[in-house]
Amino acid sequence: MKVDYPQNCLLVLANNAVAQRFYQRNGFHDTGQIYVDHAPFGVLHERIFED
Repeated sequence: MKVDYPQNCLLVLANNAVAQRFYQRNGFHDTGQIYVDHAPFGVLHERIFED
């Protein structure tokens, strides 16, 4: 079943330039916002991408 959402977003590790370029080539753009995730194993800095 295909579902159309008005907007999709995803988080990409801030230091993962390869993944960021992949998503940019596939229609996502960097919002310029950083999400700081306090995970049990440490702090992750993630960039927010939207389509």
